[in-house]
Amino acid sequence: MKRGHRFAALIAVFAACTAASSPPSALSAAQRHDLLLRYAACVAAREPETVRTFLFERGRAEDRGEFDRLGSKECVVEAGVRDFRTFRAQAAALAGAWGELALKAVPASLEASFAGLPPLLHVREQSMAEFDPKGRLSREQFAARVANSNRDRQIMLLGECVVRAAPAQSRAFVETPFGSAEERAAVMPLGPALQHCVGAGSVKLLPQQLRGALAYNYMRLAVAADPSLKTKLF
Repeated sequence: MKRGHRFAALIAVFAACTAASSPPSALSAAQRHDLLLRYAACVAAREPETVRTFLFERGRAEDRGEFDRLGSKECVVEAGVRDFRTFRAQAAALAGAWGELALKAVPASLEASFAGLPPLLHVREQSMAEFDPKGRLSREQFAARVANSNRDRQIMLLGECVVRAAPAQSRAFVETPFGSAEERAAVMPLGPALQHCVGAGSVKLLPQQLRGALAYNYMRLAVAADPSLKTKLF
């Protein structure tokens, strides 16, 4: 196989990451990422049990009762969040931020067991067949929810596959400063794992999505390997 073909999936993934524009904001992507981490850290410090429940005990992200309670006005002020709705609406982004924050408490020695662990439980796949016209969402709103949920599911499945195949490289990538030259360099050792997990297709990711998927799945696999770690993370 030619080198260009071999790394076609990697190029499709990270070229999309580096070229994709961030949401309109007065803040840079790096500043927004730092803000997300500060907000996530504040929420975890105030409601650690609720955060653990959301991260480790929910099989359905659409069951948002506990997650909605994480909307902390105190943390909005403490973190300096200007557009709180941006973070509150992104369960996957917050999950990734908590994974990144937890990384320093996860022993790298657990990586050796990742490949042999049972599959993780992710958000189940949804379809428009589940639409309830008597519910609180319109058909258009429900369609957007289905699309977002299924997109997050695919990103998390990709993240789990990559972390299992290349745990040390995944951790090294997440530990680089967001948006840095080190981050761009650290994606290259992930090439074979990305190629394997993406297969013949391609996927478009923002840098924050790739980091979040790797961080979240690294943390969850670590907890699956050592359940006692759960209460030590937050």
